[in-house]
Amino acid sequence: IEQRSVLQRRNSLSNTLQTLLDGASVIAITCALVQYHIGSLTPDYVIMLLLLMGILAVVYDQFGVYRYNTNFTTKAMTLFKAWTASFCLLVAIAFLSKESEAYSRELVAELYLLGFVTQAAFHLAQRVIHRRMIRSSSHHENVLIVGHGQLANYLYQKISSNPWLNQQVVGSLLLQEEERTVSSGSSGRQLAILGLLSDLPQVLETYEVDTVYIVIPLNASSALEQVYFSLLDQHVTVHWVPDIFSLRLVNHSVREIAGVPVLTLSETPLIGTRYLMKNL
Repeated sequence: IEQRSVLQRRNSLSNTLQTLLDGASVIAITCALVQYHIGSLTPDYVIMLLLLMGILAVVYDQFGVYRYNTNFTTKAMTLFKAWTASFCLLVAIAFLSKESEAYSRELVAELYLLGFVTQAAFHLAQRVIHRRMIRSSSHHENVLIVGHGQLANYLYQKISSNPWLNQQVVGSLLLQEEERTVSSGSSGRQLAILGLLSDLPQVLETYEVDTVYIVIPLNASSALEQVYFSLLDQHVTVHWVPDIFSLRLVNHSVREIAGVPVLTLSETPLIGTRYLMKNL
């Protein structure tokens, strides 16, 4: 059996359309500027356009332009950084190959400005349309959180305050009865407790749950298998959120080795550019 990478990128129709719109806008603006300044699309500008599209594919992926749904200000700043980095690479390649004189500096400057403004406008329009569609839609995902504690409440608050998820948390289930007093002592907006883990089948049916988040501390990880197998035939989406944040984490991250997820709890800060700066 071919092993699949566990850390897969989540794709959606909106992200695909946004990617196509960004690419199409850059191509259209470049062709229009070349037509205005040069008169026709020459081989030099065809090469520049192809090189720019390739750079955008790599740089936008590194900056996560299409992977994170944040507020528009943060999104626009991420887009600006990625777009600027792409142009810096394009200009650097032109100078290193000694082909910079073949291109109009005015055209490149206009492409840089108009390209960013157009992409930002498309991103804003997509957000407005998506938000209106969510508001007009009567269907949303009912979410159940299995677990308790600070991370479970944090997850509940983030889901509730994020309209892009289109999810509604119906409540949580405790692993043991003793956890009820611990959960009731937390402050802020409370996550409703619907019962114990043994009540899972009844809660799934009563609240028509579509998605389950399993939030289990490290000392109770043995219960994960029990919860997972009890959900296999329930036609629900299951997410595991390991509660590692009670630890004092330093430079934590998630990566993979040959498709196996590796959760880094602590990593030396002397890596990459920091290691280079220390040596300098």
